[in-house]
Amino acid sequence: MISNEQVVASSEITVKKWTDLKDELRKLLDTRGHASAEATFKRICLIDDFTASGSTMVRYENNKWKGKLHRFCSAILPHVGQFIAKRALIHVHHYLGTEKAEAKIDELVSAYGKEVSNFQFLISFSHVLSGDVVVDDAADEKLVSLIKSHYDKSIEKNSHLGVDVWYGYGQCGLPVVLDHNSPNNSIALIWARGEHADAMRPLFPRKQRHVQHGQSV
Repeated sequence: MISNEQVVASSEITVKKWTDLKDELRKLLDTRGHASAEATFKRICLIDDFTASGSTMVRYENNKWKGKLHRFCSAILPHVGQFIAKRALIHVHHYLGTEKAEAKIDELVSAYGKEVSNFQFLISFSHVLSGDVVVDDAADEKLVSLIKSHYDKSIEKNSHLGVDVWYGYGQCGLPVVLDHNSPNNSIALIWARGEHADAMRPLFPRKQRHVQHGQSV
């Protein structure tokens, strides 16, 4: 059971915050009769709301590891032994993901774990969207025609999206809208706003934040 003092709203944690977390952990261990136990964290949970492709979490590009997981592990590596236990478990949990993302993340995290000996990794999902929810050229002919005929190429000025992204970034073709935003992996008609006379008018306009590897994060 964790306390509020063990929850941090950001994955970027300062040394001062780590010190505060350790002090609170020390108090907790002492009150529960574990005064001799080392006050270092053996498990760290990272929580993400949604992943469609898995690429923002972990990827291998140009002979280098990249992504949120790699950045986090690199940032906390100097703290192993002081704030974090050796071979601590990094538990990455997604509330929602796709089958594609689940398979990709499992594969890449397994490979990443073989190169990062200081940590162990666990991946979990609250819910995984099955592949049959994906809309692509094999979907209903009328639906595909609607999606493509109303597509406005002006949305491609955001070069990270690519071209002909009527099925969304990475052609993920998801019919997904989250409570706080619409993923750009979803069908473009859902979230993209065009500029032409017959411009796309989204039902759920996307709130654009900073972009990272094609994903707004």
